[in-house]
Amino acid sequence: MRTGNSDFIINMDAIIHMQVNNLPQKPFQAIIENRGVIFADESQWNDFLTQNGIVKDRHVQIATEGVLSGLVAAETMQGINDNTVYSIPYDRLKQVLAKYNRLIG
Repeated sequence: MRTGNSDFIINMDAIIHMQVNNLPQKPFQAIIENRGVIFADESQWNDFLTQNGIVKDRHVQIATEGVLSGLVAAETMQGINDNTVYSIPYDRLKQVLAKYNRLIG
């Protein structure tokens, strides 16, 4: 997804996106309870969604768009144990969306 990086993080920007896009309360609560969690790759992210009952296509889309928009809105951050979470440049996000036929306009 991001050159050299494939992690997903649940941050406040992601949560706000999910709330604004009306993610139903039950899946939304699972997201909130895991704020700050970093998933190493898309497989871990998808496993998390499935384990928390976030399986309807629209809900998966809202949640995944949320973590992606959270990465765009976020700043690159350095955490404990020298863990770095990188923001994603908007131009790179557009490339990825175009690659998967998700870019409109």
